[in-house]
Amino acid sequence: MEQVLDLFLKEAEVSDAQSLLDFFKDVATESDFTTLSSEGLGMTKQELEMYAKKQAQTDNNYVFCYTWVRI
Repeated sequence: MEQVLDLFLKEAEVSDAQSLLDFFKDVATESDFTTLSSEGLGMTKQELEMYAKKQAQTDNNYVFCYTWVRI
């Protein structure tokens, strides 16, 4: 049976910080085609939370995160 996934994008929130850090760390170790170090973003959870909060307060800067949903 074929599996179908939908991709949902949303503006990242402070509560998404750990998931984003985990994602970028995975990307950094799985791909040779990024400029990320093996540690990912090189930010702490608290730094990323502050960054996401600051971005949410601007009108023209966004950080997105994603969710896969099995149908």
